[in-house]
Amino acid sequence: MAAFAEATRILFKIIQTTHHLQNTAVTGGKTVPPASLQRKMRELATLVRPASPTEDTMMKLAGNALNWLHTCMQILEEHYQEILQQLTERLKRIHLTNWPEAFQDMEDHGHSTPGPAPEPVPKRVASPGTDNFPQKPCTYTEEVQKNRGRPWGLGD
Repeated sequence: MAAFAEATRILFKIIQTTHHLQNTAVTGGKTVPPASLQRKMRELATLVRPASPTEDTMMKLAGNALNWLHTCMQILEEHYQEILQQLTERLKRIHLTNWPEAFQDMEDHGHSTPGPAPEPVPKRVASPGTDNFPQKPCTYTEEVQKNRGRPWGLGD
């Protein structure tokens, strides 16, 4: 059973790594970098402010920031490809002859959970006059303060 748990963890990491690889892949024709890297690129482009800048100088600074972004995405792509290769090799080394038994154990455990099956939770519809409808628009800062540092109740 330990091998099954290890294989499950590795498969989850493979899915996660594949997701990150798809978001940072340069060679696959990806043209939209992640938003966080775009923000850093804009910060980098405006970090240096020469006195009396010319259009040529500003273009060079913007080009430098764009080059940084492209290099960063190449580094991340190589990193995620390497991690994916390592995870695949680890998965190949796990001896899983008892997959059917492991799945049966999981199914049996799921059926043996005491109590009735949980009822589906109805969606709360936000409409004026109900408790879940904001009375006034609130800012991100107000929401974080209201929810003890967690924006919009995330992390409860």
